[in-house]
Amino acid sequence: DPALTIAQREAKTQGASAPIRSVQVKTFVAQPMPIEVDVHGQTKAKATVTASAETSGTVASVDVTKGQSVKVGDLLCTLSPETRQAAVAQAQAALAQAEAGVAQAQADYDTNAQLRSKGLATPNSERPLSVALVAAKAGVSAAQAGLDNANAELGRTKIYAKAAGVVD
Repeated sequence: DPALTIAQREAKTQGASAPIRSVQVKTFVAQPMPIEVDVHGQTKAKATVTASAETSGTVASVDVTKGQSVKVGDLLCTLSPETRQAAVAQAQAALAQAEAGVAQAQADYDTNAQLRSKGLATPNSERPLSVALVAAKAGVSAAQAGLDNANAELGRTKIYAKAAGVVD
């Protein structure tokens, strides 16, 4: 009778002889069970990084694709380098010209010094040659700065990833 409590059932069955029943026993072993769950949805990035060039120009190549993982320093795209390569060549020529100007100014100064030591040139002829030599050396410094700037501009034609992530 389902309405009886456990104590009432035990008291009722102790007085009467209950038939013996057989019971099957089975042992189960606990083990991991893989569960697969299909999830559909969209994710949103915690942060977005915009890649931009530090100079202007025409895009020559895009070196990544949408959805591609990138790490810091990966090449993203390249701007057309031709005009900047020409500027580097021009700056190299200007530096060579300035160095030749220093060599000429130094030769003129040395020649004048020899002539002055022999009394063949006036003592005041040294001043303009000294100024010309200093100016020529300053020209080399300016040409070197121009070459450094041209090389820096050429380097800016390559755009690299500044953060790791996925291309959107």
